[in-house]
Amino acid sequence: MQAQKQKSIKFFLWPMLSLLLVVGILALSQSIFNAHYYYNFYVSGESMSPTLNGDYSDADYGTYDGHDSAIKNVKRFQIVTTHYPSERKLPDQEKTLKIKRLLFKPGDTFEVSYVNKNGQYVNEMRLYKNATEYDVLSFPFDTSHIKQDHSYPKTTLAKDQYFVAGDNWDNSLDSFDASVGPLLYSDLVGVVTKVEGRCKVVDKNITDKRPYQIRIFNGVDY
Repeated sequence: MQAQKQKSIKFFLWPMLSLLLVVGILALSQSIFNAHYYYNFYVSGESMSPTLNGDYSDADYGTYDGHDSAIKNVKRFQIVTTHYPSERKLPDQEKTLKIKRLLFKPGDTFEVSYVNKNGQYVNEMRLYKNATEYDVLSFPFDTSHIKQDHSYPKTTLAKDQYFVAGDNWDNSLDSFDASVGPLLYSDLVGVVTKVEGRCKVVDKNITDKRPYQIRIFNGVDY
């Protein structure tokens, strides 16, 4: 009787242990996989102000997704991490990570005009539907730094080109500048998934994390 009882326990126990082992292996594999594609970032400078701000003594920090699938499916107005064309020949470890907002995507025909609206000049982003018709894109992000003329001629991006800019248009080196221009797909590093809080940066390492409410940047499509 005792032997039969032990046999019954083993009969039910082994499948459960096997299932737990499989689940554990999958969870560990997922954790290792994600560790190679999700990265922390911190903000250095004011080019993304007022959305993101930072210096070494007090900086916003968060996470970006480096999966190819995230980059290929990036939406307009999402925040991305990039490298710049001037550093293409450098090893990755020597490149400087930039944080910018994606304004225009591959194949877009667009123009930025400095127009008079109700007696005040503003920068107007135009996304063309055809040769003459266009949509005026609103700014779905906080910025009060677009007072200067940032006109950009009517341009059609190639199939692998992206136009990025900091939210602080008056103090950002980005695609508006001839030295940078539109980026290539290979320049994109990842897509920001969340901003987690404020931190201090010591020797380029994030320390003294001070969390606040998580902000998600989903972007929009037109």
